[in-house]
Amino acid sequence: MYHILDTLAKENFEQVFLGFRNFFLLYCEGMLLSFYHSLIQRGILSPDFSKRCAYACFALIPLYFVLWGQGIVNSIGAPYPTKDVLCDFKAFYTAGQLAAEGTPALAYDYGAHKQKQRLLEGEGSTAPYIQFPYPPYFLAFSELLATLDYLPALVLWQLGSLALAMLAMYRIFPLRETVLIALAAPVYIANFAHGQTAFLTAALMGFFLVNLEKRPLLAGVFAGLLAYKFQFGLLIPVALIMGGYGKTFLSAAATVGMMTLGVTALYGPDIWPSFFHNVVNQMRYFEGSDQQLEMIHSLFSFVHHTMGAPKGLGYAVQGVIQVGVLGCILWLWRKNDPVPYALKAAALASGALLMTPYLMDYDLFVLLPALVFIGRYQKDFGFVPYGKTIPILLWVMCAFARQLYGITTIPFGFLTLLATFGFVMVLAKQALDNRMQAHP
Repeated sequence: MYHILDTLAKENFEQVFLGFRNFFLLYCEGMLLSFYHSLIQRGILSPDFSKRCAYACFALIPLYFVLWGQGIVNSIGAPYPTKDVLCDFKAFYTAGQLAAEGTPALAYDYGAHKQKQRLLEGEGSTAPYIQFPYPPYFLAFSELLATLDYLPALVLWQLGSLALAMLAMYRIFPLRETVLIALAAPVYIANFAHGQTAFLTAALMGFFLVNLEKRPLLAGVFAGLLAYKFQFGLLIPVALIMGGYGKTFLSAAATVGMMTLGVTALYGPDIWPSFFHNVVNQMRYFEGSDQQLEMIHSLFSFVHHTMGAPKGLGYAVQGVIQVGVLGCILWLWRKNDPVPYALKAAALASGALLMTPYLMDYDLFVLLPALVFIGRYQKDFGFVPYGKTIPILLWVMCAFARQLYGITTIPFGFLTLLATFGFVMVLAKQALDNRMQAHP
């Protein structure tokens, strides 16, 4: 009798459990479907936007913000901000504090800057010290952020720069769902985790490229502002000269000149020797350090640090990549070249990341403008075979480059960049072939 009652109880429990599960799934499906249709009715999404893609975005976006916000929540009531919340942003904030105190050159002094970070963290902190490697242009901006308390400054920095990046993505590909898909890109978790600059860099790169054809002077301003992250702007003068964008080139040069004069007047001429000395020290540390290699995704780092090759060989191999990318840009950006502009822009955005030997995994977010330009091109000219699958794979690979490197020691970040640039060049070659067939 006990066995029979036990069996009935288990069966009833299973039926009740399955009933609740089915009800929950149907309820969630109904909520998602209702939300999906409401976005279409309000004009936020296009009617032909896939339900599955929308559901994936609805699930991923809040997950990222929960993961990022966990550090802030955990810090409430703590004796000092935790390492998760401090992240790399503490380097910007404390440099801004030193500048606000009338000692801007100390932002580039190892001892003074480290001491300022320890005061921010509080007694007993074991968080690692983060140097401030940025030009004085960014120091002036950091001084503005330092006028706020730390957590408000961090939130304003992260969400403000993310909003600019999303606006740039929409300007590149002005479809209703562009921002939704871009916000669901897993690549920005690393930037959120570190409080880094990739959102701002992607925004400036996107605004520069999207304004270049119709607003050349404004595009030059955005190109000049990229001087704060100068290693990502190495290809811009080449593209502007080859494309005959003289106004943009002069506008960019004038912007950099005005910023230089401004920060020199603000902080004094001694700020520049302090900055350049710090850059040299940073390069030496980067070349000699074997710490956190899973975060570094340049070919130089893989050859020199992972494979153990001499520093000179690492730079030589990196130089081969640089020459190859430069040659492609010289060919692609020729004046009156028939290659569609979206492909030129995608090549410049992805090639900029391949040029620098100092590339961190959070900088892979700057690849997003290239992927959006690829989507815009295929929307206008038709999708090639695997034209949807390849960008999605690249979109996902950026997010897990650090983890995959840690498991396999394979530079998936570099390979993702190389694959993106190669895919753009294949599309450019096909576009030229199609044009030649149409106009022999």
